[in-house]
Amino acid sequence: MIQITSKIKSYWELTKPDITLLVLISTFLGYFLGMQFIGSPIFHRPLVLFYLMIGSALSSAGVAILNEYIERELDAKMNRTRSRPLPSGRIVPKGALIFGIVVSVIGLLDLAFLVNLYCGILSFITITVYLFVYTPIKQKSPWNTLIGAVPGALPPVGGWLAATDIVSYQTFAIFCMLFFWQIPHVFSIAWLYRVD
Repeated sequence: MIQITSKIKSYWELTKPDITLLVLISTFLGYFLGMQFIGSPIFHRPLVLFYLMIGSALSSAGVAILNEYIERELDAKMNRTRSRPLPSGRIVPKGALIFGIVVSVIGLLDLAFLVNLYCGILSFITITVYLFVYTPIKQKSPWNTLIGAVPGALPPVGGWLAATDIVSYQTFAIFCMLFFWQIPHVFSIAWLYRVD
């Protein structure tokens, strides 16, 4: 029983629950702003909000899992990350890969079919840019921060689009606010862990 509990905790850790919570907060704030914009009460469409939160949580968790799968060898070399589930050997890579794909696909489908197509497309863009553009160049290019800020700025945009169903200049303004906030945030973290 202890082994099962330990395995569940390790899989849970793979999802980066703290980051997923922050994604959900920014998604909810985007939804809140969108509902205010169209003049509707925040809980006017409770199922849309529910599916938005579920799909966003799953998409965020899925991309975190897959990112850890991709970076498992690099993570094993750094003090800050070597105790994560994959480099420490608590989870086998194949298990993490399957788990990450399943969670990501369920989140993407939830957003596309139960919220709206805009949210599904944003989820796909987020997953694709994060895993196939940002992650590979993270160690190779100084442009990684700008590229990584794109998927990081999309959750409130998804919330806005779930509420409004319209792409407008306000959508772009929400994106820009989080995009430009992330750059000094990431640089401060990089400075803290510069030795690693």
